[in-house]
Amino acid sequence: SLYGTNAFLAVINVITISGRDLKGGELSGSGGSYNTWAGRATGGGKTASGVEFLLSGGYNDADGKGHLLFPEYHAMDGGIARGLDGERSWNLLTKIGWKDFSLLLLHQDRNKSVPTAPYYSIFNDPAEKSIDRHTLLGLGFKHSGSFLDLDARLTYNRYEFVGEYPLD
Repeated sequence: SLYGTNAFLAVINVITISGRDLKGGELSGSGGSYNTWAGRATGGGKTASGVEFLLSGGYNDADGKGHLLFPEYHAMDGGIARGLDGERSWNLLTKIGWKDFSLLLLHQDRNKSVPTAPYYSIFNDPAEKSIDRHTLLGLGFKHSGSFLDLDARLTYNRYEFVGEYPLD
């Protein structure tokens, strides 16, 4: 990518892991400021019959900053949003492969508190939040021959956003 008159160049190389590369499982966890916690469990391998699989799930939980100051809302609650910057999310990834066939399932779910009162909603109301859901399901067939290579995919992709904005 190039940007502006003082252009710079960026290369992002994404290398995904497969079940045969993992050969077992791994756990990871982290914690941070504002009571933030995250965890992930991943497992995978390849069976004797040639089925390759990968299963991974993660969870994130963050309370967010306890008090946020928005001077433009000074007339309401002193412009301080209390406990409204939290976020909780989880995700699941499943990859299964056998011979020329592959199956991919990805689901992500995120629930975020909104402290900024958009769209003329009530400032500092705990009912204000946004919810994101994304589901991807893919079935693939890939075969390489001496004369012809075939790569066919059938996918289902759904994204849903729900914004809850309480009004007077």
